[in-house]
Amino acid sequence: MGKPKGLSMIQILILVLVVFAVGSGVFLVIREERAQTRDAKRMADMARLSAAFFEMYATDGSYAAAAEGGCSEQGSSVATCNLGQYLPDISSFKDPQGGAYVVQGVPGEGSYVVLFSLERNYNFYPAGTHALTPQGIQ
Repeated sequence: MGKPKGLSMIQILILVLVVFAVGSGVFLVIREERAQTRDAKRMADMARLSAAFFEMYATDGSYAAAAEGGCSEQGSSVATCNLGQYLPDISSFKDPQGGAYVVQGVPGEGSYVVLFSLERNYNFYPAGTHALTPQGIQ
């Protein structure tokens, strides 16, 4: 009799382990990429929001009008701010994971504070909660 054809149990086990290791690596890379994509969206949203507030201040000399009929309380969603003239899609503004960007400091004469979180380190910003203010991201 000749040598049996096919794979031995050890070869099958090694093949399964290799496939599992490659699959796990791909899953981790995809998860990391998705988190970076969500963080990039958050930063883009904050840039657009900052530009809308800047335009409002340049027009009105104050941020107070943003709170009229909308985000007039701490903890409210930034989507309720009266910025439609400067940011037409403000009513649909939300975090990529479905949560709200939260107003921490109600827009007033010279200030506003909007909270958002980053899942991973993004450029010079560490993971965690950050605040958008007239001075930039803190």
